[in-house]
Amino acid sequence: MKFKGLEVKKDDTLDFVVDFNGEITDDEFVWAPLLQMKTASAANDGQMVEWNAAAQFGGPPPNPLSPLEEYAQTLLLTNEFLFLD
Repeated sequence: MKFKGLEVKKDDTLDFVVDFNGEITDDEFVWAPLLQMKTASAANDGQMVEWNAAAQFGGPPPNPLSPLEEYAQTLLLTNEFLFLD
């Protein structure tokens, strides 16, 4: 969805809501907004600034688990730990 000419002033916030739009199969989403803004400052001469969620908001890469951590994760995912009678 594109919004052209949306005026954002100082201290305004933009909120994004993501809806699964169907059946939930896991806990991820693939929507990555791209925001572009033309600066109003004369010093920047109307320069275009861009924020790309896919490239800039991914967080640090996960550290691989040690063999002991992998074993603990496997045990926690077994039926004996997941389901209590």
